[in-house]
Amino acid sequence: MTQATLEFAATSPDHTNLAGALAGNLASAPHRAAVITARSASELEAYSIGWDHARHGVTPALKYLHPDNPIRQGWEAARPVFAGRTVKPTVAHRQWLQLRMQAWQGGHPIDDIQVNPSYLAQIDTPLCPITRQPLAHFTEQAHDAVVVRLNPCANHQAGNLVVISRQALESTQGVPSWQAALQNAQQDQPTGLTSDAWQRWAVMMTFAQKVPHAQAASLPLCALPPNRVRVANLIQSVQVMLTLQFTAAGYARRLLELAALLPSGDIRQAFQIFMHTLLARRLSVGATATAQDTRHALEDAWLDPLVNRRWQRLSWHLTEAMCEQWLRRASERGLMVGGMRWMLGDNDEPACSRAAAPATRRSRAARPETHKTYAAAASGLTKPGIARSLGSQKLAS
Repeated sequence: MTQATLEFAATSPDHTNLAGALAGNLASAPHRAAVITARSASELEAYSIGWDHARHGVTPALKYLHPDNPIRQGWEAARPVFAGRTVKPTVAHRQWLQLRMQAWQGGHPIDDIQVNPSYLAQIDTPLCPITRQPLAHFTEQAHDAVVVRLNPCANHQAGNLVVISRQALESTQGVPSWQAALQNAQQDQPTGLTSDAWQRWAVMMTFAQKVPHAQAASLPLCALPPNRVRVANLIQSVQVMLTLQFTAAGYARRLLELAALLPSGDIRQAFQIFMHTLLARRLSVGATATAQDTRHALEDAWLDPLVNRRWQRLSWHLTEAMCEQWLRRASERGLMVGGMRWMLGDNDEPACSRAAAPATRRSRAARPETHKTYAAAASGLTKPGIARSLGSQKLAS
């Protein structure tokens, strides 16, 4: 997956040359430490994790400090190398070290190129997207922020990681699939989380895995994708694109342009009825609502029976091919907002991704910035008076 907008941070030394590089550094160190013999890539990764702990002056957890543990061996080997010149760790650095240790302990590969402290800083969030409670860092409490995979069968890679609370993690650990999470949401007395929280987790899990088109269309979008999450299902990408229209000014003009991209009058009529219904829920929170309140109101609007009925009427007309064409043309015309990006993966599979911050609106003549990447950013007010050129909001209300 091409990711042109990530700010890459410095990574650990190449694992293939790590043992030789570390041995050279240790030869001049004042305190000799045992260098492990690389018997597997797993040991090299653990040694590298310990080395990076010493680089940032962080002591590994007690369970990794056994003398035979390669994490401790790497940490002890690097301590004299970085004595007096460690790099002060940020919250993102600590999360990066913690995530690598968890991935190594579970035997799961991690993309150490894109998944770096810079990336983790971008996906950090003040509220848990499942429980909607404030998050803290490294307090050893239930509201601590932890990085988890949306698709437990996939690797630790960009687009599959999200920040939730430790409480949400502990409640969802025994739930292997989105179908099981949805069953918990439908119980009279769900365990661990509320029914709405279980439903939000189920929808978020579907973002990172292919779901049959009709089945994905039947799920209400009660959770918008967090930053840098890639939405693999085209019909859900359409849901996200339409919902985010009401998070930025000028939605009336954009809705007219989106309607013009649809192939028939019946589909345009179903689209307009659905968007007017969703707009009524957006207006109910008031014009002075914060961005977070607006986001929650739009998510909750999808649980409204009337909104769902009118969405089903629209989605009945939309095939996968129509969704892909609609998303592609909307992206080329700059009609996606909220930092949403239209992308093609390594296998030419289309997907949408939420960027950490919206960029400037692209022109109609814009072309892909990088190979196999289609990006369109949120429309914004860049100077006084530009709101008058975005069209009257009365058209949509």
